[in-house]
Amino acid sequence: MTVKRDWGPANEKVESERHLCRICKRRGLDPAHIIRRSLRPRAADIMHPDNIVCLCRRCHDQVDAHEKDLWPHLTASEREMAESLAGGYFAARKAVSGRRIAADSILLTC
Repeated sequence: MTVKRDWGPANEKVESERHLCRICKRRGLDPAHIIRRSLRPRAADIMHPDNIVCLCRRCHDQVDAHEKDLWPHLTASEREMAESLAGGYFAARKAVSGRRIAADSILLTC
């Protein structure tokens, strides 16, 4: 049985961002999942607006191919959602950027 995804809230988010690509700021309408559907099968979580960003087709292809890192372009709430869906910070960074982030490479400040 196929679960139908509700794009309503995600489309509202894309509309509110005026269809501008999050990375290059070109106009484009290609909603992209921050954490891919294949990594988290629950439709309710995967379709949450904080797991969707607007990208142009070129940037979407480059993000999917891990040629561009989407992480620096995410809001705090989108990063939190990515961490929740992926199972933690390091898993989210790897899922979003395609690169493994070593714990010792992160500068922690007090």
